[in-house]
Amino acid sequence: MSPLAKVFVVINLVLSIGFLGIVSTLFSTRAQYKTELSAQASKHENLAKGWRAVEEELSGDIEGLEKNLEVAKRERDQFQVQNERVLGENADLESEKARLKKDLDNALAANTEKDGYLQQKDSEISRLSQRNENLKDETNAAKQEADTQKLRATRAVLVQGDLQQQLQDATALISTLTNERDEFASVVERAREINPDLIARVLVSPPPPAIDGQVVAVRENGIVVLSVGGDDGVENGYEFTVYRRDKFLGKAKVTKVTSDLAGAKILYLSDNGDSLQVGDRVTTRINH
Repeated sequence: MSPLAKVFVVINLVLSIGFLGIVSTLFSTRAQYKTELSAQASKHENLAKGWRAVEEELSGDIEGLEKNLEVAKRERDQFQVQNERVLGENADLESEKARLKKDLDNALAANTEKDGYLQQKDSEISRLSQRNENLKDETNAAKQEADTQKLRATRAVLVQGDLQQQLQDATALISTLTNERDEFASVVERAREINPDLIARVLVSPPPPAIDGQVVAVRENGIVVLSVGGDDGVENGYEFTVYRRDKFLGKAKVTKVTSDLAGAKILYLSDNGDSLQVGDRVTTRINH
């Protein structure tokens, strides 16, 4: 066989193999297409079933929505009716509100007038309360004054009793002094008959003035303070006789004089043992 024939045979063999490959590829691709077409058809069928189910569901929902729409329309109509009724009631309420406002204004005006009346009454009550307090104070003052007057009256009764007692004591003292004066005059007369010159010398110095007082303080050093002083005519050296009622207690001699008081030193006390006390009477009328 010539080389050209061999080449030709080889070319035919190669072409045959290529053709077979192409044919084999075409058959294989056709089988794949058929399988994919079957899958796409099955998928399309499933989608169609799904869309039909969705359509059925949507149809049910549309029917429900239509029913709900009918219900909503009926409710809207009812609401419109209720709204009209409420509007009518609102108009009535507005009228009632206007009437109540008018009543409130009248009540406020009356309350304002009442407040003024109450303020006037409060002012009057305050004035009466103050007057009552003043009357209470005046009553208390009058009561205190009455108590003071009563106390003064009681004291006056006591003082009157003391004065009566002092008057009796003074009367008894005057009687005693009168008797002593008479006795002293009798003694002077007898002494003048015996020794006229001695009596003349004795009577040259005048006696101290009649001064009466009381012991107002007793000191421990034998000093007593008398209720009379220079304004009463007391001078240093005056001797006072001390009595308790009609009882002689002793004698004291003035050592210091102020305008209204005098200090006197106790010269001696009586033998009865009584010490001097505040309130004892003192006098210059009799010198023992």
